Amino acid sequence: MKRLILLLLCLVFVLSVFAACGGEVTSPDTTDASDAETTEPNVTDQNTTEPAETKAPDVVEDIPVTENAYIMKMKNGAKGVVTIVHDDGTLNTVAFLDKEFEEHNLRGTIGMIATRVISTEGVKNNTQIKLWQNYLDTGRFDIACHSYTHQFWGLTDKAESGVYINNSGVETPFNFGDGNITFETKGARDALRECFPDQRILSFIHPGFGKYIDENGKTIKVSDTAWEIIKANFIGSRGGGTSTQSWSTNSYYQLTSFQVSLKHDLSQWTGQVDAAVKYGKWIIFMFHDIIPDSSVTSSTSTLKVKQSTAAGLMEHIGAKVATGELWCAFFEEGLLYAQEVKATKGTVTTYSDKIEISISHNLDIDIFNYPLTVRAKVPADWTSVVLTHADGTTETLTPFVEGENTYVYANVVPNGQVAVLTSAN
Repeated sequence: MKRLILLLLCLVFVLSVFAACGGEVTSPDTTDASDAETTEPNVTDQNTTEPAETKAPDVVEDIPVTENAYIMKMKNGAKGVVTIVHDDGTLNTVAFLDKEFEEHNLRGTIGMIATRVISTEGVKNNTQIKLWQNYLDTGRFDIACHSYTHQFWGLTDKAESGVYINNSGVETPFNFGDGNITFETKGARDALRECFPDQRILSFIHPGFGKYIDENGKTIKVSDTAWEIIKANFIGSRGGGTSTQSWSTNSYYQLTSFQVSLKHDLSQWTGQVDAAVKYGKWIIFMFHDIIPDSSVTSSTSTLKVKQSTAAGLMEHIGAKVATGELWCAFFEEGLLYAQEVKATKGTVTTYSDKIEISISHNLDIDIFNYPLTVRAKVPADWTSVVLTHADGTTETLTPFVEGENTYVYANVVPNGQVAVLTSAN
């Protein structure tokens, strides 16, 4: 029995070794290797051992090109600037100007005396406000401050009294309390803004109210104190004169103007316009009342002018505006543009499908935010261009050819944000 058990254990051991060695015993393979059946590996047209050869995509890499922005000296590339100012503000004259402006695509500034629409105690004349607002709503007029009362306002902004010489040459006593100059300037601006909330009223039109002769015989029309207050509250001021104003100046607070008169003929006025275009200047016309020709008599004030002469001037200006030679600007617009263009720099970055414009300055952007004209080169096949401003608004621009290149004039706010040009084709 023991032998039988031992025999069975040996048999189990042999079988386990056999299984570990492959599980089946065959005779040696005597077939010649050259006779062995061969199969091709499962491959495609690509080489499986070398990297596949690839074809470069037919695309040009979009590498942007950045250049300094070319900012035009005057809006839309104009050669000269004209501003038409109606001093004092009379509804009859504005009614005449409105028809002329509409016909010739012009605009102008009303030098508004605050008491035209609000009393010195702050009581509004709502009837007058509505009448004036009707003209402002046309977009052909804006308002500049022309003082509160158009009367002499003193010298020191403190309580004072004395004698000044009025426009008729008559010595006239004055007696003011504290803050009278501030009231006549900043106070008038604030009152006008209250009456016309959509008007910024950033500019001042100095009234001609006479002069003061000090103890040394010096003539004072605007005191140093008054200039300080004006400069603190306005971006510029227009005075009198009979000349064409330089566009590029170091002072925007004593700008001269051309005061029209019955003594002038039309050629003297149109000559000023032509000089502005020829020499790149800013002509600021100062109008008072424009009256029917039949109303003119030998005793008519020379500050008034005939409607026929004024109409001739508007036609001449309109023709220059139509050709793009002349920019007809509100007084405030001229002040903003002239100062901004000196301080602004920026870039134009061109991509394959768009052009980005960004310009900025170090002035107070809450005030100096008038769009400046950037001349930007565009592809020749962009026959119509869309300008998308940073705020999402858009406008369509018409390209023009200059030399061998195609350009557009894009008016962009100098706030450092990006405006984009794209093809409208």
